[in-house]
Amino acid sequence: MLGLLRMKLVLPLALGLGALACGDPTGPTTPIDGKQIYDQYCARCHGFDGAGVAEQPAALGRLNNLAVMSSKNDQQIMGVIRAGKPPAMPGFAGEFTEAKLMVLTAYVRSLSLPGVGSAPSPAEGQAKPAAPE
Repeated sequence: MLGLLRMKLVLPLALGLGALACGDPTGPTTPIDGKQIYDQYCARCHGFDGAGVAEQPAALGRLNNLAVMSSKNDQQIMGVIRAGKPPAMPGFAGEFTEAKLMVLTAYVRSLSLPGVGSAPSPAEGQAKPAAPE
């Protein structure tokens, strides 16, 4: 008898909680913004456009260089973000979730695309654009 009473009380409660759980969103409650992460953690050294800043050595890399960025796969870029490039770049292992790291990597890669980051300077081996006539 006690078992039947428990079943009558527990079953509706379990079904009610199950129904509530099914209504929950399955993804993150806030979108992940690669630019915002980059601006907060990376731009002070790499510049907002990926071209670097004067205070940092060129060895940090110009993230807006299509040739350089095309030579790296996403795992390599994530590895550099995690481990850093001592002594100039600190590692960020444990700082980002895997999802944030993936979004940041995509944003970093996008800086080398025309119209997103700035084009590499002529000093980096690029031909100087022709002057308008």
